[in-house]
Amino acid sequence: MDETPVELVYPVDSASAATPLDVPMFVEHFERELRADGDFKFRLNWGPSVISSVTSVWVSVCELHPVTRKPRFGDARIEIHDVCPEDGGTVAVAGRMFGFENPILIQFRALAI
Repeated sequence: MDETPVELVYPVDSASAATPLDVPMFVEHFERELRADGDFKFRLNWGPSVISSVTSVWVSVCELHPVTRKPRFGDARIEIHDVCPEDGGTVAVAGRMFGFENPILIQFRALAI
């Protein structure tokens, strides 16, 4: 049975096509050390003036070079499973690291809108 093709409608309504310029956006970097394979949970303390339970937050993670502290593509595999903004200014982040036996330095890059 053939599926009905989906057609995109152009132009996209300007009200939904872009984030308005007056929407406040905040970016923060948080460094942590992961000691070994397994699950991790961190609370990123951002501050109550930015984060509450109704804030939209996106988080990415990368390994940092231990000397230069610049992002690098390493052997560790790091997954983020849950991001939960909380009243009081924290963001709870849970995930898993595997494929690496030694402690590594990671950086969470968080965007809040």
